[in-house]
Amino acid sequence: MKHSRKILLGTILGLGSLLFAGLISAGQSDVPLSPDEKIADQEMSNELESTFKPAKQQLMDELLHTKIRSDSPNSEKFRSEVQIECNQVKFDTSRLLVSMKKWGQIKILLQANGYNKNIKWAENCEIKLYIGFDGCSPDGKMLLFKTSCTCAMLPAGEEQAVLFFLPGDVRKRYKLARVPDYCAIRFSVDGVSQPIIIINKDGKNTYLDNAHGLHRETKKRSHVRDRIMRNVDQLPIYADISVPDHPTLLLEVDA
Repeated sequence: MKHSRKILLGTILGLGSLLFAGLISAGQSDVPLSPDEKIADQEMSNELESTFKPAKQQLMDELLHTKIRSDSPNSEKFRSEVQIECNQVKFDTSRLLVSMKKWGQIKILLQANGYNKNIKWAENCEIKLYIGFDGCSPDGKMLLFKTSCTCAMLPAGEEQAVLFFLPGDVRKRYKLARVPDYCAIRFSVDGVSQPIIIINKDGKNTYLDNAHGLHRETKKRSHVRDRIMRNVDQLPIYADISVPDHPTLLLEVDA
């Protein structure tokens, strides 16, 4: 699909260039131009360029809009063929006090929905998770854990559970056997990011209009801890956690 799109784009842009060149050369001949004729020729060239350039740029945007990378500016403006919905987030608060050394589980119930009913699978679905706890730092800043994983594929229209885990010694150190004070999720499908989602303490999407700004400010006033919270594939043997069913994750490899 990507290869055919590039061929189509190149063909259209090539035809546009030929048309533009043809229009420029149509008024030319082997007879040398006078100074006034050169000025008129240049003015016509500038006018044609200003006419064709916006149309060419619009065509490029329309052809490539579904393949903009998630790290591109304003990537939320570009829609993928699938939208991931967060149905609920479940926080494990049952392991208190003496059993706090156990790994705490965060279960994200999500569903991939295709805009086209013929779409049966969504590929390269990334989930970025942030959970924050107040009152853990002497300076008053939030302790914010972040992690991510990428599902190789998700079946369209079916709810799936993606699991993350917070180590028991970390939970014990900061007394984290409680619902997080902050939770944010960001999905992307095949490199196209969706808007950030803020989750309330009931595990539901708050549908805030200013979610992106709130998340940016939250990170600024937090101590962000990466590489602590784990996904299923990153659990060590001693975690002693059984996961009966889970979407296949892409392996994390060093570049």
